[in-house]
Amino acid sequence: MNRVLALLACLAVGGTLALGQTIRLLIVDETKTLEESLRIAAFARAVRGTGFFSIKALPALPTHAWEDEPFLFAIIVPETGRFIWLCTPAPIQYLPEPLPEAYAGLAQGLREAFAGEREVRGSGDDLYVLLLAIQLQRLGILVGVGGP
Repeated sequence: MNRVLALLACLAVGGTLALGQTIRLLIVDETKTLEESLRIAAFARAVRGTGFFSIKALPALPTHAWEDEPFLFAIIVPETGRFIWLCTPAPIQYLPEPLPEAYAGLAQGLREAFAGEREVRGSGDDLYVLLLAIQLQRLGILVGVGGP
């Protein structure tokens, strides 16, 4: 996990300087096992420890309009299955710099936290994730590329 922390710190420095603010991250932990929740908690602590990410965690996906400030990334860990969904405002190749690097750091951190037990899928990898990201944008949870 130390390698994850170092990678995220390096990537986040560039991202934070370019964005002029912290990167807002939503983590939805729908898991029901203590082991998986502890893996998510360790990942979140490493990310928060960089000082470049602002994190909010929820036990389920919101189904109503979001009243708070939207997020740049949303990580959804479903109760079952082999995937973790890493939602972005657009497929990675269309994200403005430095968001692709931040995405790569988050994806690598999740892979290491779950030690290959789950696979990280993004909007460019899976149509479901793309549709989920669009729904999150409609609810105001995920920011659009050009703004909220």
